[in-house]
Amino acid sequence: MSFPRASSRPGLLAAIVVVAAAAPMVYGLRHPSPYNPDNFEVIADGFARTWTLSDRGNPTAERVPAYPMLLGIFYKLFGHTYWAALLLNGLMAAGVSLGLFILGSRLFGEGVGWLASAIAAVYPPFVYYASQPQRESFM
Repeated sequence: MSFPRASSRPGLLAAIVVVAAAAPMVYGLRHPSPYNPDNFEVIADGFARTWTLSDRGNPTAERVPAYPMLLGIFYKLFGHTYWAALLLNGLMAAGVSLGLFILGSRLFGEGVGWLASAIAAVYPPFVYYASQPQRESFM
């Protein structure tokens, strides 16, 4: 069985990346996650308003900084909404899917790259965590 080359099928790769971006966004809109034990959305909101890491006005270094800072930038651009978090996570999921294609293709051949990218786009735990405003979606 032969798999198509990326250069001959950019439309297929684009479709897989779009599915990887859309799946967590659709899942998140259908099953919103109001519970966030790490308060990343609160810290991100503080970052969007003051450009500092704060939890309800109090400076904090309790949580890892990269995800709340990036989420705060998206809150600044799109407003403090769950949709903004889903957009960020969807874009990161698309990047992961594309990265898996590139890495799999270079290390093990294009067939593995196609398969890794396609599986990641719809893999249930990946889609679930990519729909949550938590550090796992950033990792």
